[in-house]
Amino acid sequence: MKELVSKRELKDIPIADIDLSDENVRTPSESGIEELKASIQRLGLIQPVVVIPKGNRYSLIVGQRRWDAFKELGRNSIPALVVNKVDADDARLISFGENIHRRKLPYNDTIRVCDILFNRHTGGPTQRIDQIALELNIHPNTVRKYLAYKLVPPPVQKMVSEGTLTPDIA
Repeated sequence: MKELVSKRELKDIPIADIDLSDENVRTPSESGIEELKASIQRLGLIQPVVVIPKGNRYSLIVGQRRWDAFKELGRNSIPALVVNKVDADDARLISFGENIHRRKLPYNDTIRVCDILFNRHTGGPTQRIDQIALELNIHPNTVRKYLAYKLVPPPVQKMVSEGTLTPDIA
């Protein structure tokens, strides 16, 4: 089977030169945009957007929320993966393929990160939790919930990992 994306080039592209593609499968959403902006300001853009050349402009097929966040942050350009020109159906497939595999980070992985950060930071428990919340851009109560999960008996943790019990009930 032939790959749809055979040519790739990473480059910074002016925001003004990018148009939202009709083939982008994600619907516009304000959800989480503030958190994404804070993450970009703190860490930079981890994953570039994906665009297709269209004349002297580019058509955005993956990364609409990142593109929106960059615009709201007043950035002039954005790191983008420029892929070979494809037809509309293939562009939809690329957009869908990138989005369908996105999953929330597993609960145990998030707990592990919070635990590592808790042990890395200094100060009292409240200070550490506040530092973690700031670093991960989540509410301190959410950090407390993740850290408290370590007190849950291993058999119950296993049930959460297997999906037979929700984290909140555990």
